[in-house]
Amino acid sequence: MTTISAEHAEELFESSDGEVVGPWTRVTEVAHEARRWMQGHSLILRDEAGAHWSLDYDLGLTEEQPHELPWRNGVDPVELARVWPHEVVRVEYRTTPPAGGPS
Repeated sequence: MTTISAEHAEELFESSDGEVVGPWTRVTEVAHEARRWMQGHSLILRDEAGAHWSLDYDLGLTEEQPHELPWRNGVDPVELARVWPHEVVRVEYRTTPPAGGPS
């Protein structure tokens, strides 16, 4: 575990992939399980040493459900969980044949 300041968390949340804020680079945002009113998300960050970290939060799925962003609720610093990249191969099914494949 490591921590990030609430200020850096907010800046990275509002930034785009590849942007650098302090010692952190935003890598990507991952959507996880959707519950009835909330959806879990992780903001994947990379530190200057190349290690990857996850900043977890929930986004409300309706106008009535507020986002649960720890750094906006008085948590400072915010804890990050150490994560490692894993390559995943995925098969998709489409209505058109692949290039060079059977029709």
